[in-house]
Amino acid sequence: MVGAINGAELYGYRNKIYRLGFFRGSIDDARIYNRMLSAQEVLDLYRSAEMITADTTVPECSISINSGDLYTKSTTVTLSLSATDDVGVTGYYLSTSSSAPLASAPGWTSVVSADYSGTVSHTLSSGDGTKTVYVWYKDAAGNVSNTASDSVILDTMITASMQARYTFEEGAGTNATDSSGNNRNGTITGATWTTGKIGGGLSFDGNDYVTIPRVNYDEISVSAWFNKIHQHQRYIWWF
Repeated sequence: MVGAINGAELYGYRNKIYRLGFFRGSIDDARIYNRMLSAQEVLDLYRSAEMITADTTVPECSISINSGDLYTKSTTVTLSLSATDDVGVTGYYLSTSSSAPLASAPGWTSVVSADYSGTVSHTLSSGDGTKTVYVWYKDAAGNVSNTASDSVILDTMITASMQARYTFEEGAGTNATDSSGNNRNGTITGATWTTGKIGGGLSFDGNDYVTIPRVNYDEISVSAWFNKIHQHQRYIWWF
């Protein structure tokens, strides 16, 4: 309890002392002043006691590269960052190394938010292959979060010539979204949603199909994962 004691009166009113009984409970950091404290001074004491309370809770955090895409053909990507903390997030640290930084290490980006959420542009290292970005967050008490990371495959060779890509991750509806950036979205007829080789997929019963806009090239290559039910089956592609 934080309060003011007026003169020699500990328990009482107008020089009359009342017996209030013995206190039952815990007392800590008792102080006696030679004057009446103001309301603001009492409030400041209360707030200082709150700040002294040890904060050992690390921020909870996440990171996503290009909204979770598996591939990218550009070294410039967008990172979606998010963190929550019981006191407040004060910074984040990005790295291509999995070694956790100290709260006092150089390279932290400052933020001021109880719960932080934002997007930042990031440049991947050159050279095709899997790229992983690690992130840590810290709070005002210097607690550093556990490691959060996400990976993406940089493919500047095959992806550059890709005209359409259908991951079949929609899970519902009749639209097959083209994630290549060329806007060749397809229409699903008859096929049903199922579990695929990577995430979702489409199940065909022999009469189902997906129509897509025409690809006007003399030579094309088509790649896909197939899990056939019957041994003697043929696949027909129309373009």
